[in-house]
Amino acid sequence: MINTNDVVVISLPFSDYCKEHPKMKDMLGVCEELGVPVLIDCAYYVIARDINFDFTEYGCIEEITFSLSKGFHSATRLRAGVRYSKRHYDDNIDIMNEWNQYSHLSAHLGSKLLSYFPEDYVMNKFRDKQLKFCKENNLIPSDCVPFAFGGEEYNQFNRGTEVNRICISYLIGDKL
Repeated sequence: MINTNDVVVISLPFSDYCKEHPKMKDMLGVCEELGVPVLIDCAYYVIARDINFDFTEYGCIEEITFSLSKGFHSATRLRAGVRYSKRHYDDNIDIMNEWNQYSHLSAHLGSKLLSYFPEDYVMNKFRDKQLKFCKENNLIPSDCVPFAFGGEEYNQFNRGTEVNRICISYLIGDKL
C-alpha cells in the first residue's frame, strides 16, 4: 500500500521478472494520484530486450537512473551511470556534479563503451547461448539475458515472487 508521504523506487525491467512489473502502471497511477515521487532504476536496461516505456506519461516519475555495471564485465569498478532528475536535491550526486568532482575517467570510459557497443550488444551476443542453455537445462529464458526461470527445484533462488530467477551469466558467457 502506497501512502501520501511515501517515495517509490522500482526497477525497469523489474529485477525479479526481467521485464516490466505487471502492476507497475497501476502503481504509477496511484503515485500520480497521491503525488508520491518515483525513481525508476534502469540498471538492467543494458542486458534486457523489449523494453518499451514512456517515461513522460507519469508526472510522478522524478528520477530515472541507468548503470553500465550490469552490461559490461568489470564496469562495476567504474561506478559509471547516469541519473536524470527533474529536481535539484543538493545531495552527493548534485554536489559532485556542480563541483566537477565526478570520476572523469569513469565517465569517459562509460561514454566510450556506449559509443562503441550498441544498447542491445549484450542481448545480441549472448541470447543464443541463453536459449541453448535454457533448453538443455529445462529452464525458461528471461528477457534479461543473464537470467532464466526455473521450476520448484530452484525454490532456493526465490526472492518473494512467484518466479525462481536464476543467474546463468557465468554459465553462458566468459564474463558477461
